Amino acid sequence: MQSRKFHVSGGTVEAKESGSFSIMSSATRPRRRIKCRRAWPALLLAAGLAAASAGCHNPLRNSLVATTIVNHQDTPVRLLEFDYPFASFGADSLAAGGEFRHSFAIEGSGPLTLHFEDAAGKSHTAKGPSVQGGERGSLLVTIDGPGAVQWSLNVSEKK
Repeated sequence: MQSRKFHVSGGTVEAKESGSFSIMSSATRPRRRIKCRRAWPALLLAAGLAAASAGCHNPLRNSLVATTIVNHQDTPVRLLEFDYPFASFGADSLAAGGEFRHSFAIEGSGPLTLHFEDAAGKSHTAKGPSVQGGERGSLLVTIDGPGAVQWSLNVSEKK
């Protein structure tokens, strides 16, 4: 029994003398594996350069407020939460004499607020200054005693 194979786009048709035929699509044929071992180092280098250059032009980097919260008390504070427009950040605790640093972007307008618990478990809320969206600069928040919080905000508008 003879058969003939015809190659058509997308596959192969095999016609048999008996009048039957079978179709084999190109998807069922094994594909040749492309070796790209030489391309990996170049791809990794390109990805690294792209990531490094993207960091240099990050628009948020220029609009951050570098914040330092200092505990000048003799006892630690717990459940530290810092609220700013549209977001917040915090820490589980801040040791006596310790510092907590965090940078954030101001995306809206509103007041800054610090919430914390003293060593006795009493909750404190300290209202801070108001900020405007796009400002950048630095902020120092000092916890001097139970309920005594000092704010030193040094910001300017984003250029």
